[in-house]
Formats: sequence, structure tokens, C-alpha cells
Amino acid sequence: MKTASKPLRLTFSTAAAFILGGVHVSAADLFEISANSASGLLSVGGKSLPDLVDNMINGTGKFQSLENVPFNAQLTYAGVNNALFFNVSDLGGGAWQAQLSSPFHPGLINRTFSGQSRAEVETQIQDYLKRDGLSDLARFLKAISEQSAHGTMVGNPNSTTALTANYSFTEYGMAMTETAEEKEDPKEATGVGMAMVGDVGFIKAQGIEANSYSFTPFLPMKLSSRVRLDIGVPMNYTEVGGAQVFRGGLQLAMPILVVKRNYKEGRPWLWQVTPHGGTQIAGSFDLVAGGVINSAGVTSLIAYDFGKFEISMGNHISFHESLEISIGDYTFDPQISNQIVKNGIKVGVPFAKRWYAEAYAIDTELLGSGNFMSRYTTLGGGVGYKFLGKADSAKKKKGYAMIGAYSNFGTDWTSANIQFGTGWKF
Repeated sequence: MKTASKPLRLTFSTAAAFILGGVHVSAADLFEISANSASGLLSVGGKSLPDLVDNMINGTGKFQSLENVPFNAQLTYAGVNNALFFNVSDLGGGAWQAQLSSPFHPGLINRTFSGQSRAEVETQIQDYLKRDGLSDLARFLKAISEQSAHGTMVGNPNSTTALTANYSFTEYGMAMTETAEEKEDPKEATGVGMAMVGDVGFIKAQGIEANSYSFTPFLPMKLSSRVRLDIGVPMNYTEVGGAQVFRGGLQLAMPILVVKRNYKEGRPWLWQVTPHGGTQIAGSFDLVAGGVINSAGVTSLIAYDFGKFEISMGNHISFHESLEISIGDYTFDPQISNQIVKNGIKVGVPFAKRWYAEAYAIDTELLGSGNFMSRYTTLGGGVGYKFLGKADSAKKKKGYAMIGAYSNFGTDWTSANIQFGTGWKF
């Protein structure tokens, strides 16, 4: 009996891990599995759902009491209780049955695999993975993101779509304050530059802690006195209760100065419109979550200089659509079709010729399905210094260095972020 059932249990483990993703639970673990068998009740937490499910199905590690015995189990996924339910039964004569369902969302997942031989059950599982398994996974993760503050793709300030929108808004919806020296002696900037922006965030949501690290190098290229082309490569690494999430992509933007500021002509305001778009890839083995998301949007910036201070207003809308990808016989699409609207106000104050200080507030609205929260607020500020080169030069190099801090506030969500950046025009 034991020899006959073991290969089946390994196969089901692979299917369950593929379908479920990886998780932890409570303040220490993102996932927890509570199992009930003839040996009693057992609860085990972990940082990787595939590893946790594999140990449960095979009766290894802390699940040794489940080895080769029938059991029922339920999964807590990133703060969502009863996210998945397992029922593994010994049908006798070497036959086994494995049921997988999602009681927190009736009808979302309800699958049964059974057979009189190992080959029969393996064929059922393989066919399921190729046809319905990945679509079930996409629907499951989308439903989970509505109830968990740690969805990978959508629904919270550290999701892939939100990070993409935040990058575009920060760069093109909030004007960098002009220093006293720039106002006194305005000059055209040089054509090609290089910039880098970093961000470190400390997050607490639903009792689970996470750390987020973002780094974006980008290349701004001046096409004319009013038009620029920027190429950015946003990257992010996030740890959620020990689970790892990796993100990377390519973003293109074309800032267009519709109204150009000119102090000599008595025009202290500007209006810039920036169309932007790109692709982001996100993935997590621990969460068995990820996908490819294309984005496109536009950000408007209006700024007015009152002399001793400057006020700017940013308005942003972006559209985020997932892309179906195929690897061999498997096709996956996280089924994302969401929009993000951001509106913000910033006040900038120049001081000591080349220094400036800023404070800002941003409202972000998350539209579409799969969102844990519908909106959140960002409050922050920072200081910066401009490297303007020699005063008698024909053009200003307009290098800068800045450091700041901000916090995001949303439903059962707080974060403290440190942001830094530098850039140079050559």
C-alpha cells in the first residue's frame, strides 16, 4: 500500500504547489496549514507555499504524522483564513483520491483527482494543469488579492501595478523645485543625462511585515527645447514574511513642455504632459504568483512659481493589462485589467542658492478588480541640492542629489519609505 501510494502523493504535491502559490501566516509566517487526521490536529507555518504543501502531501518535515494516512487540511494565505481546503483519501486497493477546493470563495476552485492506478491519476493532473489549472490559479490569486494586503500583482501600494504608476507619477507629476540660482540666471540644460532613483520601504499590513527595495536607473535624452525621451528600467525586490518577490521591466516616457516657464517674459508657470508606457515582469516562487503586465498612461504637471515658493499639481491616469504567456504546453494569464488614478500637490521652497526643500500629498485610486483597497494616501517630503556648474557657462549641467521620506496610508496598511536620487546632464 505504501509503495503504491507514494508516487501519486508526489504528483499531487506538484499539482497543488503549482495551483496554490506560496505563503506565510500571522506576524511570523505568511502561510499556515492546519491539518486534521487520526493523529490529531496539526498546524504548521512557513514562508514558501510549494515547500509547505509538498511536506503536507508527502508527510515529511513537521507533517510526518500525515504520512500515508487520510487527512483534511485548510490553508491560511497571507492573512486570509480558509483560502484552500485539502481532502486526501485512501480509497483502498492502491487507489487514492485528492480533492482541492476554495471554501472562502465558493465555486472558485473545486477539483477532484482519483484513479485506480498511478498513471490514470497522473494523466488527470497533467491534463488539468495544461487546461484549467493555470486559469484556476489566476482566478484564485485575483480573489485573494481582494482580501489580502500583500497581493503581488494588484490591489495595494506595493503591488506591481501600483509601483509602476508611482514611478511615472513621481518622475513626471511632481516638478523638481527650481533653486534661487536657476531663477536668477535661467539657462538651457544640456542634452543627454543619466539618473538613478532608489526607494526602501518598511511595510506593515494585516499584521504581516514586509520590506520593499526599488531601484530605477533611467536615461533622459533631450530631443528639443520642449520634448525629451526617457528610458527607465524599474526594478524591485520585496520580502513578505520571508517570501521573495522579484520585479523588473522597461518604461518609456516622452515629457512635452506645452507651456514653458520664462521669468524674463513674466511667465512663472509651466505645463508639462507626459505620455508613458512599458512592460513589467513580476514573479515569486514562494507565492507561485506573477505574470507580465503592459501599462500605458499620461501624466500632467502644472507648476507656478510664487518667488519664495513653488506649488505644483500632478494628475495621472494609467491602464494596466496582463499579457498571456506560454511555456511549452502551459499558458498563463493573471487576468489583470486595472486602472490607477493619482492626484497630488507639492510645495517647494528654494534656499541658500542651490538648495531646495519640498513637501507633498498624493491621493491614489485603484480601479478594477482584485484590489484589497480602493485608494490610499501618500504624505512625504525631502531636500535636494543642484550641481549647476560654473556660473559663467553657456548651459547648466543641472546635476542634482536628493533624499526624502514618505508614508503610505490605506486600509489596514502603513509604510515608511526612504527615497534618494541623483542625476546628471552632460
